[in-house]
Amino acid sequence: MNSKMIYSLAALAIAVYAIGFLRSDFQEKADYRVSWQLVDGQLIDGPKAIALDQEQRLILVVHSNRPEQLKLQGYDEILQLKSNTPQELNILLSKSGHFRLELLPHGILLGTLDVKPN
Repeated sequence: MNSKMIYSLAALAIAVYAIGFLRSDFQEKADYRVSWQLVDGQLIDGPKAIALDQEQRLILVVHSNRPEQLKLQGYDEILQLKSNTPQELNILLSKSGHFRLELLPHGILLGTLDVKPN
């Protein structure tokens, strides 16, 4: 094998590796959409525990029969819930850890969010 062919094969191998690395590095993680149904401040439908990866997007759609305030602790996001009107919390999960989803002002726990680090 001559040196020109060896260099060509090496360049091809590096290009294939770089393309694979860049594709995996820049792929977006799929959004996670979940719905909750609240009746009189109680979760009656939807998962109580949500586990996602850091840098993933959470879209939480909440239906409530009365006005409420839903807080995602640790992110300090507050969703104003309106009576019988779906509201959406749409957030990119930039922090890892264990977070509470609770109703204000009394801190009633509705569910938890676990965000795994990258």
